[in-house]
Amino acid sequence: MALQGAILSAETQHEKEIISFDDQLAQLRFNLESQIRISDDTVATAKRRAADLEQSILVAKSDLEKSEALAKQVIQSIAMVVVIALSVFSIWFPDFKSIYLQIALAIIYAVSIKLVAKCLENFTERMVSFMFPSKRSFLQGLEQARI
Repeated sequence: MALQGAILSAETQHEKEIISFDDQLAQLRFNLESQIRISDDTVATAKRRAADLEQSILVAKSDLEKSEALAKQVIQSIAMVVVIALSVFSIWFPDFKSIYLQIALAIIYAVSIKLVAKCLENFTERMVSFMFPSKRSFLQGLEQARI
């Protein structure tokens, strides 16, 4: 009888240990699943933020390119208007009375407009490279955040 009591007590103790082990195992599984969900959420959030950052970079680049293009266009237009106005003025109101000399000047001015346009393009490239420092630094900051 004492042996049966000891066996029964040992079985009861063993069942309690199994139940305790099963509870601990269930808790560990729950914790693991929770950590996996948290990890998946973190990865998804990081991917969303990376995509948002890439979108911000594209928008900033586009904005800078549009601003530069507009600045180039404005600078070139103003300079060409000035060159053309000076050319027309010097052709129409020259100190020369000869019509042939006036025609020759008109041809020279027409040919020189191409050269002026090329020089003006180089000049505007340099001018625009100094413009929009805040947009450039913003874009640079976004690109550094990507790394």
